[in-house]
Amino acid sequence: MSGAACSAYGVIKLTRVLLSGYYGFNNAGDEAILCSIIDGLKQTIPSVDIIVLSGNPAETRQLYGVRAISRVNYPRLIIELSRADLLISGGGSLLQDVTGSLSIPYYLSIVAVAKLMKVPVMVFSQGVGPVQRSFSATLIRRILSGVQSLTVRDRQSAQLLTEIGLPEDSIKLTADPVFFLQSAPRQRIREILINERIPFNENGPWIGVSARPWFNHEHYIEQISRALDRVIQQHAAHIVLLPFEHSRDYEVLLKIYDNMAECQHVYLLQREYQAAELLGICHQLDIMLGMRLHSLIFALREGAIPIGISYDPKIDSLLTLVSRKAVGSTADVKAEDIIKDISEILETIDSQRKMVAEQTARLEQEAWEAIKIATNIALGEYDG
Repeated sequence: MSGAACSAYGVIKLTRVLLSGYYGFNNAGDEAILCSIIDGLKQTIPSVDIIVLSGNPAETRQLYGVRAISRVNYPRLIIELSRADLLISGGGSLLQDVTGSLSIPYYLSIVAVAKLMKVPVMVFSQGVGPVQRSFSATLIRRILSGVQSLTVRDRQSAQLLTEIGLPEDSIKLTADPVFFLQSAPRQRIREILINERIPFNENGPWIGVSARPWFNHEHYIEQISRALDRVIQQHAAHIVLLPFEHSRDYEVLLKIYDNMAECQHVYLLQREYQAAELLGICHQLDIMLGMRLHSLIFALREGAIPIGISYDPKIDSLLTLVSRKAVGSTADVKAEDIIKDISEILETIDSQRKMVAEQTARLEQEAWEAIKIATNIALGEYDG
């Protein structure tokens, strides 16, 4: 199915890979996934032609130097699939029906079209679930059956797929692709810190905070605010509030800021930044108190200790991978527990960093396995 391009040295065979996911919506976590997959494929297949299904094709083309089409342009999708060597579905949490009933049918419809057109399909390091509707489970079982590769980023996702009815031996455990994401250049990070007036040269522990809108938001906003005030008083800490989906998270973080008494030590990012830039900012942190999954992954990637507040099982699944537990859920988290967890980490920060580094190195290797599988499928060299 592949096309070809000419060079001074003859014909170069293009390998075409189509990427389907929650891309083009300025969610730092999903954009980090996209950036990681693109970078990985470009490393392993120099002649790769990547086409992204995007909510904002023009922006995706500009940011990543790839081709992009509207994620709802099915006629164009069929044309691109007719020339594709591989469809990648994922990563991220695409197959869940908590945030809406249309997510699973949409993403699986693209997989179904690819299968009908005999295009190889890889489910790429996805976090599957929660799946609450029996119809959703039936769709997943029927459409994912027989794909070339089915990889998930945690054991809970693998277990859910087997409970749905997919064979256990058809599922491979990898890790989130963001574990091999590279940060923006140091000079760019310095510029951001200067523009945001964040004095990272000052002593004291630096704690990042990521929060998002969710049910019970008044409760966890109050508890986080109380905890941060106490941590500043007890440890002379500096707090950086990080919107990972700026249009949604900023208002929640602003409420946390407004509820605090010690706000002279708190810095709320005012501008919207790309995933690699946020990753570079996380390099400056000692601890990340996070609701967003990828805020915790960014922290691990850059050597900060994650403290998770769980709003979704994927938070608990990630923390299990690094021998940690959530400090609470959005419904029941308590300021006292956050304070205790932060204080205990700061008392043993060096040993904590060493443990995190070892576990993150393992997850980076597991994440890269998915790129190797995708590469082999796209090049026609995968033997399952």
